[in-house]
Amino acid sequence: MSSDEKSELVSVGYGSVDEEHAAMGLLIDRMREALEGEGGEAEFLRLLERLIQDTSVHFLSEQRLMRTHSYPDLQGHTRDH
Repeated sequence: MSSDEKSELVSVGYGSVDEEHAAMGLLIDRMREALEGEGGEAEFLRLLERLIQDTSVHFLSEQRLMRTHSYPDLQGHTRDH
């Protein structure tokens, strides 16, 4: 699956959120490449740590947007995260 196809799957139609989704998808691609021999375990672990950090920031960003726009299922979405 191409990066564009992956981005489309997680697109929510809100620019900054979609950009964060795309960036996390690229990190996952790079993690897979590292496991396939293009960087090794150390690179994979470095990328994993970055993905964890980026994901935490992303969830906070999404929740802030949802609160700002009175998203009706904020609690459910936060629980899903």
